[in-house]
Amino acid sequence: MYVRIGSIPMPFLHSMSEKDNTSTLTGAYAISEIFKSELYKADPEKGEALAREIIKEIQEKELGTEQTKALIKMKLEGPQSRTRAESVPVKFAGTKGTLKVFPSRGQLDLSFKGLPEEKLTELRESVEKMLAGQMAL
Repeated sequence: MYVRIGSIPMPFLHSMSEKDNTSTLTGAYAISEIFKSELYKADPEKGEALAREIIKEIQEKELGTEQTKALIKMKLEGPQSRTRAESVPVKFAGTKGTLKVFPSRGQLDLSFKGLPEEKLTELRESVEKMLAGQMAL
């Protein structure tokens, strides 16, 4: 742990020592992740710029250890694309609902709000029968 923290360049250690959340052992260890990353190895200048930005953000927002780790991970991995659901409006017993399909996750969600209890039971039974193959689609 100390060896990895020792790999942080001295100017960064000085700026980290200004605030408690970046000068603690766990905070410094989390920040040292930047200096062992592929980004830093490939382009040290870009890595150092990112480190300055991250250290400043941690200090300004007074982030805790877990928040610091999450921030560093997010910054090193870059932007992530979110899979959007294909949403289809549906109706049952005069109540509007939504059928959401997430093809990449293999997930299907069916949602209704304000469905009367007896109709909710009827819908559940119909879905169960259909999935058990006892009812034609």
